[in-house]
Amino acid sequence: MIISAMNNSLGAMNAFSTGVHGSAYNLANVNTAGFNPVAVHYTSGPVSASGMEMGVRPVVSRPTSSIKETEHVFQPSRTDVAREMVNLTVNEDAFAANAQVIRTSDEMLGTLVDMII
Repeated sequence: MIISAMNNSLGAMNAFSTGVHGSAYNLANVNTAGFNPVAVHYTSGPVSASGMEMGVRPVVSRPTSSIKETEHVFQPSRTDVAREMVNLTVNEDAFAANAQVIRTSDEMLGTLVDMII
């Protein structure tokens, strides 16, 4: 139970790290003409042999644009700075919450081992 909680949290931390990278990439390209930002969405992870869902996994997509390649130079970036800052904060908080689950599980496992020894 403790190990599966740690494993699920580790997978979630990896997924939310991808979200942070996506927001950082979009913010870094806010002044790039014609830039189409990436979107990171989350879905439940694969199902284990016992039928339980195992964590969260990221799905990264880039919306398609109807603008011609030659017109990209004249179009502003489609990055919404406010949305990216909110996404960045949400992903950082979710990452920190899952890190706390791992810390707590580690303490519980350490206490259990100390009781046995």
